[in-house]
Amino acid sequence: MGYITDKLKEEFGKDISQWWHKGVPENIRVPTTKRANEDGEYRYPEKYVELIDWKDIISHNFNLFGDTFTIDAKPNDTKKKRLSWLVKVNDIRKIVAHASRGGVSDSDLEYLISINDKLTQKLWLGADQVDQSG
Repeated sequence: MGYITDKLKEEFGKDISQWWHKGVPENIRVPTTKRANEDGEYRYPEKYVELIDWKDIISHNFNLFGDTFTIDAKPNDTKKKRLSWLVKVNDIRKIVAHASRGGVSDSDLEYLISINDKLTQKLWLGADQVDQSG
């Protein structure tokens, strides 16, 4: 999620003591740092952030990310509604990560493709140039 870390660095400062500590909630930062350190990773703990935790980081910094990461919702909807697509994507990810559950359904695959297209468009064009309702 280079886009998110880049924005956090712009907002809080490039040093890890700035963006990581000010932009990442403690309930994510502490266990993520622990996992990274256990693997000998001290420079890039963001590599250990789990997908669903990015939703909380986005929510925590909604002033920076709200417009960009609002998908399938309106700008005046709640944060939870505006970011609900990330929960669904994570649920689909769980199916793939635990292969004994089988593969993803055709509708889940279509949903992922749709989310990818919408998110790519927002990241390339900028959230202010994309229809916020979808």
